[in-house]
Amino acid sequence: MKSDDEPILTSERVGATNGTSTELLERLVALAENELRSRKMRARFLPEELFGEGGWSMLLDLFVSEYHGRKVSTTSACIAADVPATTALRWLDLLEKKGLIQRALTTRDKRVKYVALTNKAREALCALLRRQLLSTR
Repeated sequence: MKSDDEPILTSERVGATNGTSTELLERLVALAENELRSRKMRARFLPEELFGEGGWSMLLDLFVSEYHGRKVSTTSACIAADVPATTALRWLDLLEKKGLIQRALTTRDKRVKYVALTNKAREALCALLRRQLLSTR
């Protein structure tokens, strides 16, 4: 993973990695943002413990954050999972073992690690979100 001194992937770079046009990428990100909002709304009406998908929430949040040029710390990724911290850390370990995220220390503060999608995860998310877009037509 790049150090924190190097720029995060831009929307143009994200699209270039998997052949996604900027317009389509914007629609995919909007779909991911809608899914994240929907998850938060769902928690207002139903018990959160019924929906244990912390890893999926992390992946969606990383996808959206990357598009908007925001780096995500381990702490932020855990918050995005909306599960207890220890559970979120286990999700990060599993996602890393599956080759879906990568972590790196910052050069400024060795206590902070950034989390980012791998190309494998980015391409999978784009493919899945594309399918979801097509199924709603």
